[in-house]
Amino acid sequence: MTNTSHTTHNTSQISLIVANLVPLFGVIFWGWDIATIIFLYWFENIVIGFYNIFRMKKAAQHATEMEINKEHIVVKTQKERDKIKAVTYTFLIPFFIVHFGIFSLVHGVFVFAMFGVPNITAISLLAAIGSLCVSHGISYTRNYIENQEYLKTNPTIQMFRPYKRIMIMHFTILLYGFVLLGIGAPIWSLIILILIKIGVDWNLHTKSHTSWLEKYAKTDTNTTQTVSK
Repeated sequence: MTNTSHTTHNTSQISLIVANLVPLFGVIFWGWDIATIIFLYWFENIVIGFYNIFRMKKAAQHATEMEINKEHIVVKTQKERDKIKAVTYTFLIPFFIVHFGIFSLVHGVFVFAMFGVPNITAISLLAAIGSLCVSHGISYTRNYIENQEYLKTNPTIQMFRPYKRIMIMHFTILLYGFVLLGIGAPIWSLIILILIKIGVDWNLHTKSHTSWLEKYAKTDTNTTQTVSK
């Protein structure tokens, strides 16, 4: 199981790199400018939020405990399970959609106001967005489903998880983006921006999933030792 977990983790890392190389290809061969790059990084928020809805739903189906209105619910019967699912489906997910939607909208307005309208063709836009959807889809399938990461979370915790990643990522990107605006954003600076994004993305992705792999490996080891005894 551990080898399989590491294999799926590596697959999601590879897809992450491939998706992040699309903007690099766009800058070098399609003439993408800073507005296009920042726009794509903003649009990735939408993709992350989309998959988080499914993560919350999956977590609700398997959560062992959760806080609801200051009430600590421990799932022992189907009644508690149904209560968690009902709260998640009727309140938490709709709340997340509205809140995350407003958050992304405000962020998007800020991006367009500061960096302008992206200079990108429909075909290259679809290619870039498609790569993001595939990459995050692979991560969801491989890490969250196949590696059973949903077992270590619940809908409330999962609802807030995208925000931390987005805040760290986009603070870094926008800070460097402002610097690029000041120097005219030559192609070499855009390449550096993309490499910075890849580095930050890789670091956040690895930290997010490695801790679960280590826990999973420890569980497998303990199980093996128990069986051996």
